[in-house]
Amino acid sequence: AATAAAAASQGADASAATHLVMEASAWECVQELVDPLPAMVRAEELLEACKEGRARAVESFFSQYALCESMEARAQECLVEGLEECATHGRGGLVKTLIDGGADAHRTSALHMCIRHGHVGILNHLVTVVSMSVNRLDESGSSPLHVAAAANQPKAAQFLLKHCASIDATDAEGRTALEIATAMRWKEMQRVLQDPGVLFWNRSSRATKLYKQGEYDEACGSYELALKEMARMLGKPTPDTQATLYFNFGRSAQSSGMLTRACELLTSVLEINPAHQRALEHRLDCLEGLTDYDSALSDLRELH
Repeated sequence: AATAAAAASQGADASAATHLVMEASAWECVQELVDPLPAMVRAEELLEACKEGRARAVESFFSQYALCESMEARAQECLVEGLEECATHGRGGLVKTLIDGGADAHRTSALHMCIRHGHVGILNHLVTVVSMSVNRLDESGSSPLHVAAAANQPKAAQFLLKHCASIDATDAEGRTALEIATAMRWKEMQRVLQDPGVLFWNRSSRATKLYKQGEYDEACGSYELALKEMARMLGKPTPDTQATLYFNFGRSAQSSGMLTRACELLTSVLEINPAHQRALEHRLDCLEGLTDYDSALSDLRELH
């Protein structure tokens, strides 16, 4: 390649370089140099550049940066393939090793693969350590929860719901996870996807996440659904948990301009915990916004 590059740069004009004919011995040397190169080096382009005598193009293939970049891309491709294999076959230790070694899990289908085969330990690592999204769609438009429902993996579904997977998301065919499980007649999966306790924590956790992101209208919708699930639960959440739910819902409602609803929710907080100062402060603000000054004055006196 160096010989060809030198010949192209020193010798001929543009038209002669385009039709450069290499001696058989020189061509064999180039072939020997190209064969062991990583696939990502684009060997065909390199050979074509040699044939046409484009010296700069040839030199660019062998610059330290280009070669390292090509080798890194090829190495990443191998790591990704290995990661997907390990996720499929439940080799959790190797999954961690590959990720620690540089495998980019976000470029893979490892999350969906481990769910499909019921490897909850790997799922836990990918979500809690690698921070992969529990609502990430695969190439077919299915979320992790859709995959769990189709593969009848209720433990994976429970984990996903606990970590704020969207229970209402639809796949490319417009089906929710519950509709998929129902069509497949997976009884245990249907039970998990309709369990009021599981859904309460899913709805409330998702609502709180939206609240913290400033998505107040969406948060209010999720909080309302969480309250409906709480009403269906046999064992109610602790008073502290309920107070936190009402407070966050109240703050979301206040931020969305639903002051009357916010007052109701903040009052629920104070019924559980009369010493909740922040609930009293925000209710005071809501009452002032509603021009209910008598009630606001009462709250103000209680604050001081």
